[in-house]
Amino acid sequence: MLHETQPDRHAIDASPLVLNLKGVAAALGVSPQRFRNIRRELEKLGFPRALPVLTGRWSRAAVVAWIEHNGQPAQIVSRSAADKAIEQAIAEFQHRYVGGVA
Repeated sequence: MLHETQPDRHAIDASPLVLNLKGVAAALGVSPQRFRNIRRELEKLGFPRALPVLTGRWSRAAVVAWIEHNGQPAQIVSRSAADKAIEQAIAEFQHRYVGGVA
C-alpha cells in the first residue's frame, strides 16, 4: 500500500532548480523511505535520475515534467529555446498578416 504524505513546502521550495530526496518524495506524495524503496523501479519507467556529481539532488524541472506528463519522460525546453520559438512565430505572423513589419 502506498504511504501518502502531505508535501513538505520547505523541502520543495528550498531551491528553485533542485530537489533533495525529501523534496522529491514530497512532490510524489510519498514518504522519503517509500521513495527510496521504489526509486529504481521508477527510474526504469523513465523517472529522472539524480543529477551527476550532486548526490541526492534531482532537477526540479525534470521531476515536475515527469509528473505533469503522467509518468512519461518529457522534453524539457530551455527558456532561451522557448523564447526563440516565440520570437520566430511572432515574426512569421507579422510577415504573413502585417506585411513584413517586424
